[in-house]
Amino acid sequence: MNKRNFFILGIILFNLALFSVVLISIKRDECEPSNTIRVGIYADTPPFAYFRSCQAIGVDLEIVKEISKRLAKNCSLKIVPLHSIFQFLFANQIDIAMGALEKTKKRCSRALFSDAYFTQDQFIFLVPKSENPITKVEQLKGKKVIVCEYHSLIEKLKKILRKKGIHHREEVCSPDKVHFFRVLTPELGFVALKNRFGDVLFIAESAANFLFDFYGKENFRVSKPLNIETSYRIAVSQKNKELLKKINLILHEMTTDGTIKKIIENHQMREKND
Repeated sequence: MNKRNFFILGIILFNLALFSVVLISIKRDECEPSNTIRVGIYADTPPFAYFRSCQAIGVDLEIVKEISKRLAKNCSLKIVPLHSIFQFLFANQIDIAMGALEKTKKRCSRALFSDAYFTQDQFIFLVPKSENPITKVEQLKGKKVIVCEYHSLIEKLKKILRKKGIHHREEVCSPDKVHFFRVLTPELGFVALKNRFGDVLFIAESAANFLFDFYGKENFRVSKPLNIETSYRIAVSQKNKELLKKINLILHEMTTDGTIKKIIENHQMREKND
């Protein structure tokens, strides 16, 4: 057998081994005890889910633990990247997913979505203190706007720009166009703005308020020239319609009895004291 055949045989054996590992992984997930909710967490969305001292914490984790408690079930957490989290749901490897997830048409083809547990999170513009604040969208012409990849509202901003006759591009800057500089997380957005990789940061107000504790609100100018806001929901496997109904009932209870508000306030207080 020549080297080429050995190489092909090696590739085949490697893929068979990889396929076996995937099957074992899926089988293990499907064999999770029925009294356990398998939760996928996207943990780069402060204050909802993020890492502190190598441990995932945040509002979303506290909410899902309370939901599990009211369902009288255990909670099994798995950290999952955003680009994989809906694939995990679709493959029934997790039951629900959280991490400041927004409901979009594309995501609805792969998952069910609960009622919103956090609403009216406004999007704001930040510039360094030495610069003039963004008070109208026309000021974005010729600027690099830093945006977080995971937020779907980038598309809404692009739509507003198009209505104003302002073109945008992802590559080279030009004086009459808006250039988008994409980052993976809100914190990387702050780092990019601080190091002048961009001129303006377009970010959710909840994330900005959290990160101001680390980067200092006094170092930035904040503006809200556009009425752009979003809400966050729990994504549920399409095979778990009954679970979705139960989650919506519990979310309604937690909103009515003030539990969600208390979780958010307590989390904010702990962060300020740390």
